Parts: sequence; structure tokens; C-alpha cells
Amino acid sequence: MTATDRPGAATAAEEYVAGLLAATTPPERVRARTAAVVADTVAVARLAAGNPDIAGMLDAAAPGPSSTVVPGRPAAPEIAAGVNATAAVYHELDEGLRGAGHPGAHVVPAAVAVAEAEGAPASEVLHAVALGYQLQADLGRAVTLRPEVHAHGALGAPAAALAAARVLRLDAARVAQAVLIAANLAPAGDWSACTGGHTVRHLFAGQGAQTGVRAAYLARAGFTAPAGSLDVAYGIVRGDGGPPRLRRGGGWAVTQGYLKLWSACAYTHSALDALAGARARSPFTAAEVGHIVVRVPAAGLLVGGVHTRTPLAARFSIPVVLATLVVHGELNGVIDRARVDSAVLALAGRITVRHDPEMDREWPARMPAAVHIALRDGTTVRERVEDPAGPAGAEYPGAVRDKIRRLGTGDELIGWMAATAPGSPDPGVQGLFTAAMPAPGAEPPAARGPAVTDVTGGDAHGRSTT
Repeated sequence: MTATDRPGAATAAEEYVAGLLAATTPPERVRARTAAVVADTVAVARLAAGNPDIAGMLDAAAPGPSSTVVPGRPAAPEIAAGVNATAAVYHELDEGLRGAGHPGAHVVPAAVAVAEAEGAPASEVLHAVALGYQLQADLGRAVTLRPEVHAHGALGAPAAALAAARVLRLDAARVAQAVLIAANLAPAGDWSACTGGHTVRHLFAGQGAQTGVRAAYLARAGFTAPAGSLDVAYGIVRGDGGPPRLRRGGGWAVTQGYLKLWSACAYTHSALDALAGARARSPFTAAEVGHIVVRVPAAGLLVGGVHTRTPLAARFSIPVVLATLVVHGELNGVIDRARVDSAVLALAGRITVRHDPEMDREWPARMPAAVHIALRDGTTVRERVEDPAGPAGAEYPGAVRDKIRRLGTGDELIGWMAATAPGSPDPGVQGLFTAAMPAPGAEPPAARGPAVTDVTGGDAHGRSTT
């Protein structure tokens, strides 16, 4: 029997969780940012409500009466969390945190589903989301995932468990058990599903959120997990950097993430920004392009090939998304069709992605990219972006409001954000993910508005572990 297995002995996970739960209530700026993260996650999930894959997930499981999902149907809390998380990542528009994946897509569906089932107010959901987000951030810093393992679910399941357990008002010891149980059950999805265009990739996040909710309820029922579960799960099974040592990072991590406006893998966003900037200074057409060279840090090479097997694969291809932007003048709303567009494919074949070792020094603090466009008339256009542009601090909620309006996924979400401010009656979260959506197979609306249709205004955001 180890010291951490002795009755009464505090485990490292318990100590971390106790410290996190004892943290002071998030200040108003953190609360406002958290509400924006919730609204952003719900908004992008609603885009996928009409997709047959999302409905198929419900058909494969017996629905329950207590929580709601984006197609507007009832489901048991863990099923609702799984469906809504899957929907949140479907169009590659979900927010993220550099080095920790996409916390919002995991902790928001988990916290909301449990709150609906338990009748918890929005104020408790916001606190739970901030805490779960913090765990995913801290876990991301402490863990070195194997390069073959996708961060969705792998990092998100324990975070979702903490958020769900907090809504259930479990004590610190049982919250810790929920985290440890989730660590045992979390997925370890194959990263190549992204570039291969396999939609199981969407399920990594869904399974992570669903696992987190299940773990929270199991912990409440008295289930337990070994004290060393995090060490085994992330030091051996999914990671190769040794046992993680969880430490609370500085500030509230929920205020440090980014907003995605390009409907593509965040590893492509700096290149998209650079290309948009180059065209703003020196407009050119696809026919005028001889060749484009894109320089990226090593991480960018993960999406450096021409991937067109499915709409998902296209979103994980720098050549395809750049070619789409040049040919069509926009990306969102056309990327699904562009992958079989002969003009896009022809230009994508003239785009080369190269590793720039100097840029590795900036990673992961920054995600730089540079484009060198050689035109057929002999002129060249160059542009470099040090990091995708994005709103921070007080600007973030406003940017989320603008994004929701462009997505067209519910002005009531904007009102919900405002209603979470102190002094307002608590708006609750009942039916938050539910929305009337376009018919199955319909393209998502452009999330960038005029800045997409007019590429001279490129101002995209993003970076993630996807």
C-alpha cells in the first residue's frame, strides 16, 4: 500500500482539486469572459444541429428526459453532453486555448447538461466552466501527449468531469475521484483522423464530455479510481513526458483562450491571415499565381498536405484552405464544396508548405506563418504573421456577439450573455443548446461576415492543438 492509498492520506489530485475549488469566486471580468465562452460554444454547436450524424448519435442511444441537445430533443445528461460537444467541434469554429486543446467544447456541454438535469442556475454553470477550463489548461501544461494522440477528449474528459462534479456540488474528495475516473475512461483518439477526414474525430470531443459527466455521477455514487490514475493515463498511456505534475497556472485560463472565426483547423489560421494581408496590399487572382510557399513551425506541418477526402480533411489542409480563399474570396460556407472544385485543387497543387526551424523558437507562445507568392508576371508578394489576430480582455465578449450575429445562430444567446451580469435575474441554462437549424446538409453561414467575402479585411483568429 502506497502513502497515497492509506486511509485519510491526501492524493496529489485531491490537493490540486481542493486548491482549485477553494479559489476565490472569479471576478466580473472572468465571469463575463466565461459567459462569452459558453455562448460561443453553444453558437457553433447549433450550426451542426441539422447534420444527420448528430441525429444519428441520438438514434443510437435511448434518450432521457432531463437535458436537451442541439436538434431539440431530450436526452440523458451524459448523452446530451456527448452530442452537444460533438456538434461544437463539427465546423472547426470552436474556441480554444493554446497548448490545451479546446476546453470550451468539453466543459461547457458537460456543465450545461448536468445543470439542466439538476436545476442548477447559470451562475453555478459559469463557475463550474471556469474551474473545468482551468484544469484542462493546467493539465495541458503538465502533459506531453504522444504525437499520435489527439487532444480532444484526452485532455477534456477530466476537465468535463470537474465541471460536472462542481455543478453536482460534490465535495473536493469526490470531485477528485471524478477527475481520476475520467482519466481512466478518456479517449485516446488517432490524430490522423483529422487529415484523413474521418468523422470519428468529432466524437473524440463528444466522448470526452460524455465521459466527464458519467465520471461525475459515478463519483457521486461512490465509484473510485487509483490515486495514480493521472500518472498512468498521461505519463504512460497517452503521454510520453513522464507523470504530470498539476499546478495552478497564473490568472484564470478561461480569459486566455482564442476565438476562431475561420472554419478550419487553427494551425491554418496564421497562414490564412498572412494570405489575406498579402492580397489586401497587392490584389491577385488564382490565375495570376505561379506558386505559393508557406513557412510554418513544425506543428504546422501536421496540416501541410493537400487533404480532400472529406470536408473535415479539407479543413486540415493549409494548401486547400489558402486556395479556397484565393479562388472564392472566402472560406466559411464554401470550404465543403471547394475541396472538389477543380480551380481550388489546381491552385492547391501549386502551394508548398515548408518547415521554418526559426519559427519553432516561437512555438507554442506564438504560431507564426509566412507566405511568399510568386506571380506569373515575375513579381512577388510576401507577408508574415506572428500570431493570428484576435480580441483579448474586454474586447472578447463583443467579438463573440459579432460572431453569433454572423453565424445567425440565435440573438437570444446575446441576451443570455447580458443576463449573466451581476444584478440581473439568473437566466438559467434550460434548453440553451436547442435551436431551429437549417436542413441537414446545408452549408454553415459565413462566420466572418464582410471580412470573408472581401479578403482584404482578413482578421482571423486561432491556434490550437488540433
